Amino acid sequence: MPSISSQDDTCRGSQRLAEKQGEFFAASTLVILAETGVLQKLDDRADKVIRDAALRIVMETAFVPWPLADVLLVFLSSMQMFRRIAQIYGSRPGVVASWTLTEGICPTGGCRSSV
Repeated sequence: MPSISSQDDTCRGSQRLAEKQGEFFAASTLVILAETGVLQKLDDRADKVIRDAALRIVMETAFVPWPLADVLLVFLSSMQMFRRIAQIYGSRPGVVASWTLTEGICPTGGCRSSV
């Protein structure tokens, strides 16, 4: 976790996890410690990005009378949301990574067939 541990939000939790790493031998315990101590603040920020994007999508689609424009607005807002979430977790997604993420989120093809 070098990129995550260098962020200000997770530095303290990463230090605590490194200190306790020798105490626990079970991988599940280390995963729980990482999720609660290191990633919780990042998860909270990502949840806020998701809530904001959902609200923005609702507002945008409420005022646009054309269905195709709605689909385009949702797609673009989703791409922007994916990018912001990736930046929170220390990644820099490009077009291909965003498209791969979209395919992973919409495995049935429902999202792809509407665009």
